[in-house]
Amino acid sequence: MATMRIFKELKDLLEDPPSNCSAVLEELKLEYCELRRRIQIKKLELEKLKLENRLRFVSGEITVDNREKADLCQELRQRGFTPFPNKAKPAGHFDADEEFDDELLILENKVKFIGGVISGEIIVIDKKKAHLVQELRQRGFTPLGKKLVEGAVAGTSDAAEESEYGYLLVLASKTMPQEKAEQFLAEADEPDFESLDMDLQKLEFNDAQGDKEREAAQINIRGQCWSFSMCTREDSIYG
Repeated sequence: MATMRIFKELKDLLEDPPSNCSAVLEELKLEYCELRRRIQIKKLELEKLKLENRLRFVSGEITVDNREKADLCQELRQRGFTPFPNKAKPAGHFDADEEFDDELLILENKVKFIGGVISGEIIVIDKKKAHLVQELRQRGFTPLGKKLVEGAVAGTSDAAEESEYGYLLVLASKTMPQEKAEQFLAEADEPDFESLDMDLQKLEFNDAQGDKEREAAQINIRGQCWSFSMCTREDSIYG
């Protein structure tokens, strides 16, 4: 489960954090605890709902003797019983995490990012925002739309939110000295020339393919016209 992976990674990182990352890790720990609390509440709510459905079912409201399963299920639906998908999990266990997939994904990426900063695999000091975004993309971090991040990331600046990796750029700024952080966040987002170049190459390739197809079609048409002309000529000769 994602929650257990996040817990293990956070626990390891919190054992001996560097001074520039300790505040960020405490923030992530609080975020994890709050999300975990909400997931547990959801699981308890699902348990309660299932118990209520069971009590109602055995209360005698429905006759079950000599009933086909499909017929019984139809009546349960009509009477408003709550369906629970059968996922072959241990009794009493529900995958409440699914409702929080987006938030878990954001948090997991944050923890992975800070882990990279602490280990030295990801350098954020004196790095251009565009270069950091390119590195995040190459390392497989999840790009998130602004709508998805909204409400899950507090204290973000407009400049950081404009990026699909804004939720990680904000974290990066929190590991920097204040002056460098302000400079980093105020930095205008530079165009991704690598992506633009790839798009241009793709367009040029498509244009070249289109030219080849048009040329082949013209040759085919000319060939058909020549064949038709020859047939017409033979008809006039032998007609």
